[in-house]
Amino acid sequence: MIFVALILPTIAFVELFVRLKVLERAAVPAQLAQRSLRIIQAERISDHWKERVLPVYSARMMLATLRLLLVLLVAFSPFFFAAFAASFTELPLLAEMTSLRGILISTLAAFIYVLVRKRLVAR
Repeated sequence: MIFVALILPTIAFVELFVRLKVLERAAVPAQLAQRSLRIIQAERISDHWKERVLPVYSARMMLATLRLLLVLLVAFSPFFFAAFAASFTELPLLAEMTSLRGILISTLAAFIYVLVRKRLVAR
């Protein structure tokens, strides 16, 4: 029973991770950092314009990072809900989720689910 209670949130997490396009969202702050680095290194741009543009990039980077945090919290929400629901039962789900065995089982289940999902979506 504990394995089912561990695998179901894992599958929901993978599905949310894919549908919320977490990897694409994670690339946005890195792209903004690269742009700002190019501006800093550009010799043709005066310090005056660098001082005006860099705070804008910083604000965009902060917002993109906060959005990424929010999306990750939503993606991990199945684990939060499962742990909350299990707290009303005698099922030691939170202890299993945080144990090495639970993490390995969850990782293996996610890996298998991604492989199966790719084959089903390809058809």
